[in-house]
Amino acid sequence: MHLVIVGGVAAGAKAAARARRFNQAIGITLYQEEAEISYTACGQPYYLSGLVPTRDALIIRNPAEFAAEGITVRVRHCVTDLNTRDRVLEVEDLGPDRRRVEQGGCAGDTGNAAVPDRRRHDGPSRD
Repeated sequence: MHLVIVGGVAAGAKAAARARRFNQAIGITLYQEEAEISYTACGQPYYLSGLVPTRDALIIRNPAEFAAEGITVRVRHCVTDLNTRDRVLEVEDLGPDRRRVEQGGCAGDTGNAAVPDRRRHDGPSRD
């Protein structure tokens, strides 16, 4: 059996970790459109105000930490189609490749934008 989770951040990351604790043998793949998998959304105002000095301070877990638990994480991948009848996901690598992968089960996160990048912020500069 293989569990596919679409979306990271709080719900997706928690679903992956909980599935791993529940079943050590199951294959788990998590697809996340943004580059960050698990971050503290509550800390964003502190980062934007400058009280938290770097974006990295908001990151809770990275793909390598999930991989150490046997969870495959695909960042910068967008799930473009879910065919439950044929049990197939269509996934777009946000580069030039598109691929289809088999889907064994799916839990979805409603999604949220990743940690904002102040460099793209149009407001006043802190520098």
